[in-house]
Amino acid sequence: LPGSPPLPCPRQGGEPAAAAAPAGGGSALIGERRAPWTETELALLSKGSNKFPGGVVDRWGRIADFINVEVAKLQTESHGRTADEVIAKTRDLRKELEKRAARQREQRQQRAAAAATPAAPPKAAPPKPRAAEAGRP
Repeated sequence: LPGSPPLPCPRQGGEPAAAAAPAGGGSALIGERRAPWTETELALLSKGSNKFPGGVVDRWGRIADFINVEVAKLQTESHGRTADEVIAKTRDLRKELEKRAARQREQRQQRAAAAATPAAPPKAAPPKPRAAEAGRP
C-alpha cells in the first residue's frame, strides 16, 4: 500500500525470519512432519495470496511473514510458517481444487450425456383378450 513500509524480510537462503519463528524458537515441523494448518492460517494464506500477487519480490516469504504476524496479533497458536511451507500448501490446495473441478466437469458431462440420450419408447403391453375371445359363451 502506498505510504506504508514493506514487510521486513530478513531471510536469506530460505531460513525463517526471527519474527516468523513460533514462540519458544520451535519450527513448524512436528517430528519429521509439518504441523497441520489451522483454519486461521488457511484464511490468512488466501488473504496473503491476494495481498501479494504473482510478480511481487519474495512473494512467498512475504506471505509467510504476513501469516505469522497476523496469527501473532490474534494470539492464536502459531506454527511459524516458512516460505517453503506456504508454497507447498498452495500447491496442495490448487491440486485439491483442480480435482474437485475435474469431478464436477465429469458429473456435468455425464448428466448432459444422459439428458441427450433419447429414452427408449415404452413397450406396448399385449392387448387384453375380449370376453368373446376369451372363450366365454
